[in-house]
Amino acid sequence: MNIIFLDIDNVLNYGYVAGKAKNASFDDIAGFCPVLMDNLRKIVDNVPDVGIVISSSWRTTEIMEHISTDRPWIEVFEEKLGRKGIVVDKIGIDNEFGTVGEDDKGNWSRADDILAWLDQNRQKYRITRFVVIDDYVSAGEDMGKKFPNNFVDCDKGQPQEGLTENKAKEAMWILSGYGRDKPMTNNTFFTSDQHFNHANIIKYCNRPFKDTQEMNEVLMEKWNSTVGKNDIVWCLGDICLGDRNYIPELVSKLNGRINLVMGNHDTRNVKFYMDSGFHRVYDRPVLINGMIVLSHEPLEWVQEPMFNIFGHVHDNPIYKTFSRSGCCVCVERHDYAPISWKTLKEKCLDDVEEDAR
Repeated sequence: MNIIFLDIDNVLNYGYVAGKAKNASFDDIAGFCPVLMDNLRKIVDNVPDVGIVISSSWRTTEIMEHISTDRPWIEVFEEKLGRKGIVVDKIGIDNEFGTVGEDDKGNWSRADDILAWLDQNRQKYRITRFVVIDDYVSAGEDMGKKFPNNFVDCDKGQPQEGLTENKAKEAMWILSGYGRDKPMTNNTFFTSDQHFNHANIIKYCNRPFKDTQEMNEVLMEKWNSTVGKNDIVWCLGDICLGDRNYIPELVSKLNGRINLVMGNHDTRNVKFYMDSGFHRVYDRPVLINGMIVLSHEPLEWVQEPMFNIFGHVHDNPIYKTFSRSGCCVCVERHDYAPISWKTLKEKCLDDVEEDAR
């Protein structure tokens, strides 16, 4: 089974402050917003064998008076969602404050609740994959640290917008296994740190260009002569600096379906990059096949048999281009062009790929 750990406030509603600013209805502010419920419905309709586990603080109360009902609120929730029986469990319902993840000192962490529930119920529900849909205000930074590849933060990038359509797509991508159902092929490419429009990078990294115009032209020509229009490209951050209006134009001129793993210079929110034409956008590392981690910065904790494909370090000699535990795909390392999955495998990944199958 695929499990959705679901928060309610600021996920399926906008919350009081944002809701008032939108002149929203009471359901939109503190109940079940129809637009956000529709995005949740898209997840449950597109992911096979899915169940919802309520991790919201709503779990502590059976009747929610503020949504004007004398029926259990989960019954109302399932009715509005149109999916009876979709909720398989609630976490930590023995008393109002005690949770299954509580430690000896009474410290509370929603992430600990989820970890404990998974440990107790993985076999019972035959859990294949899971996603945590929550907001930073409720979950805190602990959630992102403990579930870096399973947490959909409904408060990041688009504060108090709830479960947007793009966030729903992110959840579906997580529940699909980050591409496990669609393995990487020879038509998959990796690259990072183009720094289009960044004049100083020419000096910093001793790039062989006289100015940004020449650099932009060469980078684009190298990209499009390597990547076909229907190929998949993973860009691991820092694609462009400067004028935000240039980014949609740039993406439209680059071949391939481009997945962006945001870097430290990709400072706008996820929605901006999605609207600019990227195929998928991630503000955190991405896990492929449970073995291969795609990230902007190198991750020191990734060791064999796992493998880290990363950028960020440019031509820093401390980091090898190819090793048994990682590959740097910065453009300086690959003649300013993307590198193919086929080439990457031949250099260092054959054994890792066998382990990932």
